[in-house]
Amino acid sequence: MTCEEWKKVYDRELAMTIKWKEQNCRKCPECKTFINRDGGCSHMVCRLCKYQFCWICLGKYQPGKYTMDNNGTCPCGSGQQAPAPPAPPAPVPEADWGAAAAAGDWAPAAGDWANVAEGAW
Repeated sequence: MTCEEWKKVYDRELAMTIKWKEQNCRKCPECKTFINRDGGCSHMVCRLCKYQFCWICLGKYQPGKYTMDNNGTCPCGSGQQAPAPPAPPAPVPEADWGAAAAAGDWAPAAGDWANVAEGAW
């Protein structure tokens, strides 16, 4: 794979990851890094800046004010509804794998770039 081919594949995968994150994640109210919640209570702690907040209203966490109800309203008193759970990532179509996949050099799995370090871009 040439550097140019690799850059095209990388750019396409990165664009797909950013799009997925924008559609399925929320940003930390303090540092703005993408955060994905896949279960548990509404009390969130950003791994990057350690800010504690409510997943539902994005307000500053109030001790003891949380909910395990993923479809409920915000326990902080804002009255906001919980966001819908994120959709699973779609598999990358084989047509998008590029020449490297045909040569057996690279075959992406769904979400290959989904683990880009938080706050890296």
